[in-house]
Amino acid sequence: MVYKAGGSLLEAVDVASKPLGVVETRGMCDERPGAAEVPDKAYKVTKQAVLTVPTANLFPAINTSFLCSVLYPNDSLLCTSATDQFPEEFSIMATLRPDQGSSSVLFGLYSEAGEDQLLVEVGDTVRFFYQDQNGIPAENYTLEFGAAINDGK
Repeated sequence: MVYKAGGSLLEAVDVASKPLGVVETRGMCDERPGAAEVPDKAYKVTKQAVLTVPTANLFPAINTSFLCSVLYPNDSLLCTSATDQFPEEFSIMATLRPDQGSSSVLFGLYSEAGEDQLLVEVGDTVRFFYQDQNGIPAENYTLEFGAAINDGK
């Protein structure tokens, strides 16, 4: 299945089928628009989960592949990438409730050599790192947003 712009990574990795290590739970947005009278759903991703998706399913214009997986202990979503070209404009949106004091990579793209290319890390702060497959920018390019979201609430 190929997802259009604005598609959901959760749909792409099919968390609704509750693969090993994914547990459905009640969400924190009881008054979500369009939710009718059905309780809001959320998913707890545990250390047993391995969630993957080919890049071509998410970005059909890119002739490449990457794998996304969730790894323990940080319950983080990691992606291995061999991209010729990543979209210049994109958004990453998430509703999270990390365990108190935890820190993990929420979303990551990695080169074929396993080098970080794009990372979003959440914990005591929110960090965004980017470096292309040619190592540009050459220095550690990290944006840090001073918002602690790991208070367990």
